[in-house]
Amino acid sequence: MQKSSALTIESFSAYDKDEHRVTTLKGIKQILQSIIEHGTYVALYFGTDGQFVLSTLLDVDDDGMWMEQSRDPRLNAGALRSNRLIFVSSHLGIKIQFRVSQISEALYEDEPAFYLPMPDALLRLQRRDTFRIATPSINPLLCTLPSSEPSKQSARKLAVMDISVGGVRLACNEEDTDLVYGQRFEKCAIELPDVGTLHATIEVRNEVDVSKVPGKVLRRVGCQFKNLDQHDQVMLQRYITELQRAQRAKE
Repeated sequence: MQKSSALTIESFSAYDKDEHRVTTLKGIKQILQSIIEHGTYVALYFGTDGQFVLSTLLDVDDDGMWMEQSRDPRLNAGALRSNRLIFVSSHLGIKIQFRVSQISEALYEDEPAFYLPMPDALLRLQRRDTFRIATPSINPLLCTLPSSEPSKQSARKLAVMDISVGGVRLACNEEDTDLVYGQRFEKCAIELPDVGTLHATIEVRNEVDVSKVPGKVLRRVGCQFKNLDQHDQVMLQRYITELQRAQRAKE
């Protein structure tokens, strides 16, 4: 069996791991269910010599997932013995990867299968092609999001941690449960000092939980601008340029 170049193990830097980690159960399940629905191949690597099982996911629940076994019993036995496995697939053309400590034999619709426990996090590697810049921590930019649920308050203001013409990274609390992978927010607004107000639709692309205070979980949510018009792009680029100049003047 030839190894697909799209399903090779990716070496993630510490930066990539922080920026592209999905940690919520809802977000992880959504990605895995999409892999199932699209029939996307999965490579399950085991051991230290690059052996792998090329297969497909069969089903997923809150605790784990079922994966089709290989037709080669030697590969199946090797995977079952291993305590160092790496799951690799793709979602909408983006590399998906996570580690698995152990798998077990199972039956799925009376057929032999592997059962993999649900990971605590998975990595979605999407290389950036746009420059982004950290925004001021004092008097930060605020992104106003309309509520996704009519029963909640009409809008929220979240601090912007960094920004580019491609998107923003927002700081929020653990309670902001609607900020999950794939969620879109239309008619968002970001007031750019001395430039103007940016209006955009944003889509959540990744989530990271950060525990900086004992007993309190903070979240960092990476969002992509969708269909940003030319006027807003020019306005945003002007703000980024001015912010760069101000930062360099302090160096």
